[in-house]
Amino acid sequence: MGYRTYYGICIEDGDPTPEDLQKITKLLESFEDFESWGDEWYGSELKWYDYLDDMYTLSKAFPQFRFYVHGDGDDSDDLWEDHWQDGRFQHCYAEIPPYDPAKMTPYVPTKQHNDE
Repeated sequence: MGYRTYYGICIEDGDPTPEDLQKITKLLESFEDFESWGDEWYGSELKWYDYLDDMYTLSKAFPQFRFYVHGDGDDSDDLWEDHWQDGRFQHCYAEIPPYDPAKMTPYVPTKQHNDE
């Protein structure tokens, strides 16, 4: 069956030319089924088993750019982001902090409610 993940990729640092964007799109499409929207790429329900190797290849091919990758997996707690540049990456898991009653704040409604 396989594990599926939604991927969103964009360039965070750098100023790509239209030619760069075409080359990046072509390379990403050789890895998986991505849709390109200008300087952003999206892939839904991908089983991208070679993700690490492929992103390494992409980041080495375009070392002048820092790529931001958002991943949202099948499991509800599988939410993460990676930052790639010139063969190096940082992986960051999303975290929900534990409940802290001291951090509760009052809510002020934006409309009036009838308390009848």
